[in-house]
Amino acid sequence: QIFNGAVYCQVVDSLFPRKVQMSRVDWGASTEMECLKNYKLLQASLTACGVSKLVPTKDLIGKKLQANLEFLQWAKCFWEQGEKGPYDPLARRACTSKPLPEWAAADVDKEALKKQCI
Repeated sequence: QIFNGAVYCQVVDSLFPRKVQMSRVDWGASTEMECLKNYKLLQASLTACGVSKLVPTKDLIGKKLQANLEFLQWAKCFWEQGEKGPYDPLARRACTSKPLPEWAAADVDKEALKKQCI
């Protein structure tokens, strides 16, 4: 479920609220091109927030185990060290215009949550 980059986008969004255009995240991305869009969005968001980490997009999309493990470990440490305030991940996930896969979906009223979306 981390392969397509959507979860990483949400991690960054939780630390830098509204700095990731969650409406553009494709939670159901399965092709390389769809995943690439998520990783480009992630990289742009990190750069805009002053984070110098380069996302190893090619290796992550290529499902290279070592690259995925290392980036997941980095993301975990990054999140643990960041300042966290109140954050509603389900509401932010509901910002997407595309259907959510079953594992990411929740019973939320998308219309009521539109005000939380960018």
